Amino acid sequence: SHVVYNGVDTDLFGYQEKKGDYLLWIGRLGRAKHAKGEFVDAKGVRWAIELARKTGSKLKLSGNVEDIEFFDRDVKPYLNKRIEWVGDVSPEPPLSKREVAELMGGARAYLMTINWEEPFGLVMAEAGSSGTPVVGFDRGSVSEIVQDGKTGFVVSPRAGVSGLRKALSKISEIEPLKCRERVEKYFSTARMVESYEKIYNKYV
Repeated sequence: SHVVYNGVDTDLFGYQEKKGDYLLWIGRLGRAKHAKGEFVDAKGVRWAIELARKTGSKLKLSGNVEDIEFFDRDVKPYLNKRIEWVGDVSPEPPLSKREVAELMGGARAYLMTINWEEPFGLVMAEAGSSGTPVVGFDRGSVSEIVQDGKTGFVVSPRAGVSGLRKALSKISEIEPLKCRERVEKYFSTARMVESYEKIYNKYV
């Protein structure tokens, strides 16, 4: 068997060394609910909001909202001058790829606060391509994409917000260029194509 990583457009998600003062979370607010009626927060927007509130950080949120009740119950009450929803509240992705790239480039860190075993997570590669470190829970592919301590921080889910907070306090130690270099080496479109070609040529 062979592993070929998904690739991102490193031209669109261009390297940006100078960062803004906000954290970024982009994800889907799904319609699925637990048996008790609580929304299944697979992408972890609640964690991102709690982290921003406890650290006083600026946070930009965006994504497609499959059920407006999820947004009204778990996101809208916490929006203020520091915690901002970017784009429309819609079942469709509210931002263009270019708009996402601009947000990625300016973010101090990207939050991958997932509650499920993410198979890959293109947003992490997009962040890295932009020179933006990732802080994420150790679920699914996070530890495979994020090089802990070098391109971001991988946090044990059991550590919760305290773990995220500890990682965020060290985010200035991450060099933006290291994030970019890792994506160019493993997760670029060019690398993906090259890897597929090597496999095809091996068996032709």
